[in-house]
Amino acid sequence: MTARWYVATTKPGLEKVASENLRRQSFDEFLPIARLRPGESPRIVFRNYIFVAFDVDRDPWRSVNGTRGVQKLMPLLCERPLPLPYGCVEYLQERTSTGKFYDKDLDELAARFAAGDSVVMTSGLLAGHQAAVEWHRGDVVKLKTLVFGREVDVTLKADQLSRVPTHD
Repeated sequence: MTARWYVATTKPGLEKVASENLRRQSFDEFLPIARLRPGESPRIVFRNYIFVAFDVDRDPWRSVNGTRGVQKLMPLLCERPLPLPYGCVEYLQERTSTGKFYDKDLDELAARFAAGDSVVMTSGLLAGHQAAVEWHRGDVVKLKTLVFGREVDVTLKADQLSRVPTHD
C-alpha cells in the first residue's frame, strides 16, 4: 500500500509546532498557509488542523497522536484513521502554492448567480437538469433540484452551471 493523506486536529495555536514535530519524525505533512483575501497577510487556512501522509499498514502512524502540538488523528473507524479522498490535499497544495487561496476570477464567475436564480447543470451526472441557486461562496454554488420527484441539494463549481435565459 502507498501513503495516503489524513487529517489531524492540533492543539489551539500549535499548528506550526505540530508541523515541525511531524517533520522531525519523518512524516510528510501539509499545513496550508496563504492569503485568504487580496491584501491580507498569509495565515493558516484551516486553524487547528494539519494534514499528514503515511501508509497505515507500514508507518508508525499511532505516534502522530503523541506528537507535540497534535491533538488526534480523525476520524477513526475501528481504531484506524480514515484517509482523505484522493486528490483532496493535492488540490489544496496547488491552490496555496502561489501563496494565495482566493481566486478572483472564480469569485466573479460565482457572482453571476444569485439566490433564487434558475440554472442548468452543464456537466456531471445531472447535466441538463434545471435547479435553483440556494447560495454561492467562492466558486462553489449550492443548488436545489428535483431528482425522481424528490427535492435534493447539489453542490457544484460555478463553471458547471449556465443561467436559464429569462424571457421578458
